[in-house]
Amino acid sequence: MIQRFNKIPKTNDARRDLSEPKAKPLWLIGCITLVLGSLLLLQLMLHGHIGAVDEYDDGVYFASAMNLGHGVLPYKDFAFLQPPVILYLLLPATWFGNHFGTMFGLEVARSFIDLIPLCNVVLVGLVLRTRKTTSLLLGMGVMAFYEGTITSAQTVLIEPALCLFCLIAIVIIFWEQKLTSSMWRLSLGGISFGIAGATKLWAVFPFLIVAVILLRRSVGVSLRFVLATGLGFLIPIAPFLVTSPFSFFNQILFTQARRGFSGLTIFGRISSLSSELYIYHWDKVVGVLVAIVVLLTFISLSLKVIKNVGSSNWESIEVFGIGSTLIVGAILAVAPAYYYHYAGFVAPFCAFGIVGLFEYFTNSPLGLDDLQQRRRYRAKSQKVFVGALLAILVIGDFVGIFENPAAPIVPPVAKAAVQSLGCVVSDVPTVMILMNRLTTFTKGCPNVVDWNGQERVVDFGASGVASDASNPAFQKMVLSWFRSATTVVLGGAYPGVGPVAMRYLRANYRSTYNKSLGITIYSKL
Repeated sequence: MIQRFNKIPKTNDARRDLSEPKAKPLWLIGCITLVLGSLLLLQLMLHGHIGAVDEYDDGVYFASAMNLGHGVLPYKDFAFLQPPVILYLLLPATWFGNHFGTMFGLEVARSFIDLIPLCNVVLVGLVLRTRKTTSLLLGMGVMAFYEGTITSAQTVLIEPALCLFCLIAIVIIFWEQKLTSSMWRLSLGGISFGIAGATKLWAVFPFLIVAVILLRRSVGVSLRFVLATGLGFLIPIAPFLVTSPFSFFNQILFTQARRGFSGLTIFGRISSLSSELYIYHWDKVVGVLVAIVVLLTFISLSLKVIKNVGSSNWESIEVFGIGSTLIVGAILAVAPAYYYHYAGFVAPFCAFGIVGLFEYFTNSPLGLDDLQQRRRYRAKSQKVFVGALLAILVIGDFVGIFENPAAPIVPPVAKAAVQSLGCVVSDVPTVMILMNRLTTFTKGCPNVVDWNGQERVVDFGASGVASDASNPAFQKMVLSWFRSATTVVLGGAYPGVGPVAMRYLRANYRSTYNKSLGITIYSKL
């Protein structure tokens, strides 16, 4: 069996691949991060990030971090459907929110998230640092320019941080291109995987792949890795397990598991995972056909590699990358919910997997006839392939950035309609943050930051459905929020306000509709 993932043995000068120069990791890392940074800056400028209502989720995360900084605890005092590490990461930005206004604090948080993909590219480069130039360039380029990397960094979203902690774990345990034999490294990598799981539960998938591979060594080694991962998961969540253990698991696990099908359709999902969602938006039929070709090609080549690699290569970074891409991609494709930024989590595994496929199918041995000439021809062909692939990804990123409409800015007339004193209740937290009128951490004010999340907790995973308006527990909660507020801002397509709560609003508030934001502002009479 040919071990194609291994380097060509350096037996003598006649057999050495002199046509392939030694990789220069620092130079390549600098070039890739510069191009990625330019793309992210272009996205920030064209998409209208500064002062714009970009997302629902970013407002939830930043407002929850503001609450935590003021001692209002997630899971116990308000609903929060994600693990807590993202809140820890945003706490420094809340300092700016407290001293310079929440709008400024949110922009600091958005800028911070933009920096994380640059770190992720560096980490991929560290793992592939000893590979030939084309492999190193390919791996870092896929990590940097995969469509999900760009879209998940357009505001405060979890995927960049999730990839960061997973990549830290991968750097530690795959430092020598295959799973380390050092228990210290495995333990440290397990702790990092645990922190990744406390960022988003999806980290369990690559963790399980490593744990299963370690079973080939011994049950004891795999068990110690699992225990280290559990410790890494336990440390960040420990304060909330103490204060509200039932609510914690109910919100991040059971409520999320009960969510209905939402987000992109199956065709949109495979287009997103194929890094060509912009083609799907331009023409759905063409986008789906391209996605099917890309995915079938990747799957067929991956299965061939997995079938043919020798047993000694099961612990290689390539096999881990291929397996993680297939498993994580398949799970996301059929998950109850899938949104445009979810593909960002696939990027690092896809980078390692594609490098594995590239090296497997290009490192076949050559005969001695015209050896040097054939190697030079193959090296040039490889460079053309890598350059063309990265060019396609970068062009796709440019197209996606330019076709994405600019997010709406909060107009002065909307700010003027919100009372400057008293409590504000809203189902669009980002708007309140950009107005500097976030009151969820103010004593005596309702501390709801995730209206949709609270609906799901009370209504068994449902949100934005007719049952919310008739759910007695949720309607009682909504009415109590309205009675405590001087201003209510509603912008959801269906915020689940029942007839009793709506009658209270109309009887005690005057309403102003803002078309540019699609929100209705109710001010207490």
